Amino acid sequence: MGLIEKWWNKSRSVFVGILAFGIILSMLGLSAQALVNQSSGVAVLRIVTMFSAVLIGVAVVFIAVHARTALQENTPESMMGRVFSLVAVSASAITPIPVLLVALLTEKVDVTTIFVVFGIFLTIIGFLLRPSLNRHIN
Repeated sequence: MGLIEKWWNKSRSVFVGILAFGIILSMLGLSAQALVNQSSGVAVLRIVTMFSAVLIGVAVVFIAVHARTALQENTPESMMGRVFSLVAVSASAITPIPVLLVALLTEKVDVTTIFVVFGIFLTIIGFLLRPSLNRHIN
């Protein structure tokens, strides 16, 4: 992450992580649609999925590391345990919501559409959050 910070500041790194996550998710959905109908498409789709999972993992690191660093830098030491426990509890409480949402949506909508829509949604959120990231994370 130190090398990344030499190229970009923290807010740009988080923005690139969110943008990459959204674009990779959309591309994964589009590639699934394109490859499923081909004869060797399933094998290629597995490779594309594994490569996409690695790239999404890297994008999440860009986001998570700087978000936690910003929390550590802006939280007084006496409140550090409370803040980080609140973050952990909030993340645990919110995590099932997208899982249940996707489970409900896949009954009505094609999985490819869900990947593309969520990817576009994350990309838009990245662009909307960019001014806030510049203010709060540098």
